[in-house]
Amino acid sequence: PYVSLEYGVTKSLYSDRWEGELDLKHDNAFGGGEVATMNIRKGKNRLLRKNVFSSGPINWRMTIKDDYLGSSNAGYDIEVFRDHVDVSEQNEVDIGDVDCPLRTGITTKVRFPQSSYSFAIPKAVSARFECVDPLTQNDCTQFITSMSADFGDQRTLKLSKRPVISTVT
Repeated sequence: PYVSLEYGVTKSLYSDRWEGELDLKHDNAFGGGEVATMNIRKGKNRLLRKNVFSSGPINWRMTIKDDYLGSSNAGYDIEVFRDHVDVSEQNEVDIGDVDCPLRTGITTKVRFPQSSYSFAIPKAVSARFECVDPLTQNDCTQFITSMSADFGDQRTLKLSKRPVISTVT
């Protein structure tokens, strides 16, 4: 099937609370074999005695993947996400859903076709950009950036193969 809808219950790593989850997946989103996924999670605020639909923040994640960019070994992945980071347990005070810091970001990865060059060309390059909003007026916004390149198996002078990965944060 081209489109699937799944549902379930998960436990959040950030808030340590149970969340309802919907996962929508489309296997041929743009007609070229791309896979688009939308994941939505919503939990209930423990301190508010309301139903699940009126309390708790909505967290979401959207992913687009293509494994056939020019050849069968190449492709790309793009992921955009937004999570609410719950810190009320740490402060032992309910700060409300509006004041929970937002963790927003994007992750991209490009996989290149295999080459037979004698010099190192990366098999894949990825980058991640993430922002965490401040909790109070005295806090600063946090920005996290990382980039990495996967060079795959490279021959050394002893004619052995070993994987090489380079990461910059």
